[in-house]
Amino acid sequence: VIMMKQQREKPVKVKELIERKKKYKKLREEKLLEKLRKEKAKIEEAPNDTKVDAKMDAKVDAEAKPATKTVSLAVPGSIMDNAQSPELRSYLAGQVARAAAIFRADEVIVYDDLCSGTLREDFIAVKKGVGCIQMARILQYLECPQYLRKYFFPLHDDLGYAGLLNPLDIPHHLRSHEECPFREGIVTTKPTKHGRGSYANIGLKGDIKLDLKLEPGLRVTVKLDEGQDPAADEGNLRGKVVSPQAPKQELGLYWGYTVRLADSLGAVFSQPTFGRSYDLCVGTSERGDSVDDVKVPDFDHLLVVFGGVKGLEAALDADQSLVASDPKDLFDLYLNLCPHQGSRTIRTEEAILVGLSALRPKVYPHLGLLNETQPVVGASVIAMECIYRVSPLRKKRKKCNLLKSWNQGAENVVAFTSSSPDIDSTGCPGSRYNIYVCDINTPWEVHRIVGSEEPITQVEWDLSGARLAVADGKGVIQVWMMKDYVINDWVLMNTFNDMGGEQILCIAWFHNGKKLSSSPEQQEGILYSEKFKPVPFAPTCCQFGKRPMEGLVVASVSGLLATFILRIDASVLSAIEKLGPELHTLAMVDFAYEKNGDMALACVSRSSSACIRMYSLQIRVSGDSMNVTVQNLPAIFPTLHSSYIVSCVQFLLKEDPKGLLIAMHEKTRHSCVMESEVTRWRLSEKLDPVSKHFGGSTSVVCIQTWEKGEHCKLPGEVKEILVPFSTLDNGPPSHIVVSTITGTLHCLSGDSFTKVFSKEHELRGAKDSVEGMELKRLKAELGPVIQSIRFSWSACSFLLLDVNSSLCLYRLVHHNEPGGNLSTAYGVHLLEYSLVMGLDWWDIILSLRPGMAETVCERVADFAAKQPLPLQQYFYTRIMALKMNLYRYVPGGGYRVASCNTLVMLHSVAAAFRSVLRPSELASHDKGPAENLASILAGKMGELGCDLDKVCLQVEAKEFTVEASTLQSLQQLIQWVSDLALFLIATAPTIQQTRGPTYELLRDGNALGTLRELLVIIRLWGLFWQHCMPVFTKALDNLDAISLAYKLLTKISLNPEMDVSLLGMFHSLCVHAARLGAT
Repeated sequence: VIMMKQQREKPVKVKELIERKKKYKKLREEKLLEKLRKEKAKIEEAPNDTKVDAKMDAKVDAEAKPATKTVSLAVPGSIMDNAQSPELRSYLAGQVARAAAIFRADEVIVYDDLCSGTLREDFIAVKKGVGCIQMARILQYLECPQYLRKYFFPLHDDLGYAGLLNPLDIPHHLRSHEECPFREGIVTTKPTKHGRGSYANIGLKGDIKLDLKLEPGLRVTVKLDEGQDPAADEGNLRGKVVSPQAPKQELGLYWGYTVRLADSLGAVFSQPTFGRSYDLCVGTSERGDSVDDVKVPDFDHLLVVFGGVKGLEAALDADQSLVASDPKDLFDLYLNLCPHQGSRTIRTEEAILVGLSALRPKVYPHLGLLNETQPVVGASVIAMECIYRVSPLRKKRKKCNLLKSWNQGAENVVAFTSSSPDIDSTGCPGSRYNIYVCDINTPWEVHRIVGSEEPITQVEWDLSGARLAVADGKGVIQVWMMKDYVINDWVLMNTFNDMGGEQILCIAWFHNGKKLSSSPEQQEGILYSEKFKPVPFAPTCCQFGKRPMEGLVVASVSGLLATFILRIDASVLSAIEKLGPELHTLAMVDFAYEKNGDMALACVSRSSSACIRMYSLQIRVSGDSMNVTVQNLPAIFPTLHSSYIVSCVQFLLKEDPKGLLIAMHEKTRHSCVMESEVTRWRLSEKLDPVSKHFGGSTSVVCIQTWEKGEHCKLPGEVKEILVPFSTLDNGPPSHIVVSTITGTLHCLSGDSFTKVFSKEHELRGAKDSVEGMELKRLKAELGPVIQSIRFSWSACSFLLLDVNSSLCLYRLVHHNEPGGNLSTAYGVHLLEYSLVMGLDWWDIILSLRPGMAETVCERVADFAAKQPLPLQQYFYTRIMALKMNLYRYVPGGGYRVASCNTLVMLHSVAAAFRSVLRPSELASHDKGPAENLASILAGKMGELGCDLDKVCLQVEAKEFTVEASTLQSLQQLIQWVSDLALFLIATAPTIQQTRGPTYELLRDGNALGTLRELLVIIRLWGLFWQHCMPVFTKALDNLDAISLAYKLLTKISLNPEMDVSLLGMFHSLCVHAARLGAT
């Protein structure tokens, strides 16, 4: 209280507060100045070549020295003067820019090969339209990202037609929704506090805050700070100004080119951009050496010079500063880039593309690009991401034991087992062991197939995904199949009890012989028949007409092989053979398919794991008998030390038994394994000499032998090796996943067999049993952390079942594009492959970046529209289903999903209507009544106008005659078509403002044509039987709703953009037109 009184007696004046703030501010400024003086002193004490200018432009400085190798192109500006019009001049420069971007040029030099003296360093020409100046300006314009062009390129005559040129679409030309750790930007004039960094516009909704204070108007390369979401953190983004070489050095991204002007040919060599002189100069001329016979040496800075209309000889004669008499003396290599050319001359823009294509395989190895570029059929995996983690049987309080198979067919369905008793409908305990299935898209919806009192040892789907084979502990095998393709209703097809109670180790279904392949060269094709070629792959067993037979092969612990064939007449053929003359107790068995229809087996015995026995299985059927032949193949002895144990054996590909993966570890006194080795073995053929004492007719013989290849050492004991079922190019897989007992996932490169990355699987779910326990104790009590893993057919994702009964879906992250997802081309290729093969595409869409879904959908639709008409009709439903799945990943794409769904329904209704038409006589063997009606509507639209009655007079009414009972069954479909037509008309006036479900339909000419065709058919049917006509609530008594709907839909077809006059007519007609009843 005394202190408060004192404060009241001596109040602080406002002036004193202001003076205190001024003193405090002055003190802060002095401290800041002192700090800047110290930093300046440190810079001055450093060597001159290490001084840093804080206000440097992030674009490559002319005197900067890059840390990577560079490629420069020198192009003469006189080729612009050879063009006949301004449009062609711009297009020619655009061709040069496209070539420079395609072949990753770091610099483009535009030189005056005529030495006309019309150039200045500030890009100002003495007269308008100088070729060098215009080409340089267009090259710079096209290289600049689209969102920065308005800041750096004001209106100019040289850029009059630049907006019509093809875009370069290089990595730094990013859209606002695309993700990349680097971006190009411009420093803005937004005010900042003293000592703070500037703001820059990098093509996002909000500006980014930089770490440096720079002058406004500078172009900068910005690296975004990690852990930021550009979509969520608008206005709060931070970044660091880096060199334009940083994206190339850190991620291998091509980041555009720089443009330099040279007033002569000599200035090309004397003024290098990157600080040093060009250590390898290549000249191009038809009088040079053939490029096919030349080996390009290593270099740091490569310069490729192209001549003009008169060649490099004319450029040398025009430059008085050069004393050489032959252009060949100026270059290290003087090459003819197109030997044996058919044309008399090759234009410079053509020579650039042809020459760089010829130099690419000779130059790219020095740039380290041949190993970085990924083919379309293989993607480099750099990480894995857990998409979801669920406990399918958590509500039932059951524990999952076995995840043995992922359906490779039309649906992504997974089967797994549980060891907890089930409860039947009466509440009584049921079977102890049960088999469940679920869709990976909805893993929480689990459906029980069957229960058993014996443990389930094997579960395996066939290649089509239609049948599921189940084996229990007593050797009983059951084959189940979905009833009417419903996942929650299953039917028992067959039961086999011929194994004598032996435990089943492995089940393999017969191969159906269906296989397509695609190489990187075929990816550029348009037709599906060009992209995907059938592979000669024989079925395991054929019946009459070479039709594949359904069957399976079962291997038991004692080495017995049981073969079962499921015939069409529901009968079963069976045969049992043994592996070799002696029975062995097997520990592991794996199957693979050969191209000739045989099957290969790899077996590991429990008594001698140092030897891996290989067998070939041949199955032939003749009438009611089956012959099974087992042949020995060369065995593998992975190690000579008896102290090593084989923990896993897996064929490299199920459709290529010439590669085998073997995981081994050394025996230890304790249960803990310190290290395992995974080795790749290859089956090869070689010629060996034969001794004369054998008396053979040949001195050499061809034998097969296994050769040890690459190996990789991993910590811990290997539990399982995960490989794809097959690859698109029939080559080795791009990646392999290895799981260990301790719960670690290792990803190995399929080419070099080196470890790319590792990830520890986290245990969750059973917190009560896990909490408070050490990791080693937990693994000792619960067993392997990872029970089983399975790839999807595309190898883009895999499922994992851990010890806590958690089902986890992992997505593999690829390094094809910024953002770490599948590239657009590779994603489109996989989706088209799944479309043709009838496979599910859910796991592929899961690996796409959300912003890519719309682009991928457009490309898939474009390629589908270019297929032959019969093929389009065959794949129509699947293409629309694929588009619906892709649009669900597009923000605000719900109306497109509804449009696709309506199109599928419209297509189905049209097929139903056309199928009931039975013409009495066919005038043409190619066209029926529906085809004739479609051709009349398409060919005579302007002649017939919008009158429905005139169209009805043009067709043969007797060809559309249908029985009354049939029309009565189609009445609901007729009502749906009419309601759809009126709904489109009612929403047409507002479609310009709000995009709804009808937005796509009103702009689809084919859909409108089909709808108009159906309205004509409905009108004709109404003439025969009035009761089949649709029912409406009319505003006027004398209103013909079908005719009015046909008229308005015809006007929309003629004017898809719906101008103001058409919209006004819609408004006036909708007021007095028919209204929708139930809808």
